[in-house]
Amino acid sequence: MKYFKFLTLFIFALTLFSCKEQKSQDTNTSFASSTMNVDNELKNIDFKIAKNYFVNNTIDSISNPLIETQSTFDSIFGMATVMGEDGKPTAIDFSKQVVIAVMVPETEFITSIIPSRISKNKEDKIIFSYIIEQGQKTTYTMVPSCILIISKDDKGEVILNEVVMEK
Repeated sequence: MKYFKFLTLFIFALTLFSCKEQKSQDTNTSFASSTMNVDNELKNIDFKIAKNYFVNNTIDSISNPLIETQSTFDSIFGMATVMGEDGKPTAIDFSKQVVIAVMVPETEFITSIIPSRISKNKEDKIIFSYIIEQGQKTTYTMVPSCILIISKDDKGEVILNEVVMEK
């Protein structure tokens, strides 16, 4: 019964996160337009958000946000397969792709990590800008995470940049 409740709440959190994906694209547009001077020095990187994964309960933090191998990825994340068309975890081909992962500490609030922008600077460092949105308090805890898949050709040292939005 406890497992069923956890799975139901986890699916709810994933659904909530996927609904916010459109909003992140709007945020990316406004963020990009407000940083026109910096844009000349940065090259945007195409990415895909990996869905239906969860952080293993043995993990407290991620030491390096760039994950280059399947074994490292599997030691941090587990698959959360659910029923339906979009129920399978996003496929990742580590021979052609790498992953950038961010997580925040365990919380009892519905929390989403929303990608704002991912780009590469002149020194080939990847800058991953994201927004953390916190919602209502729940009766359970969760470890919010965001997993981005990028091309292996774009890999480099990752700099995490939490964008703080004024309310």
